[in-house]
Amino acid sequence: MTEQFGAKEQNGLFYFDDAKTLVMYCNGMWCGQSPNNIKSLLRYGYPADKIKWFRGGMQTWEILGFNTVK
Repeated sequence: MTEQFGAKEQNGLFYFDDAKTLVMYCNGMWCGQSPNNIKSLLRYGYPADKIKWFRGGMQTWEILGFNTVK
């Protein structure tokens, strides 16, 4: 949480004052991994306004011509 998500840990609690904006996507609308990950992050206190969810999946992203980086 601290290295990848910008959280600060103090006394076993996470503080997300410098949280990064995350974009989640799955393998299409039928995939449940992103919603499960989002729910977990919210339980840890990650700010909801810093989580974005692209419901179309990676295939739709590429079909629409959006950029990807390998």
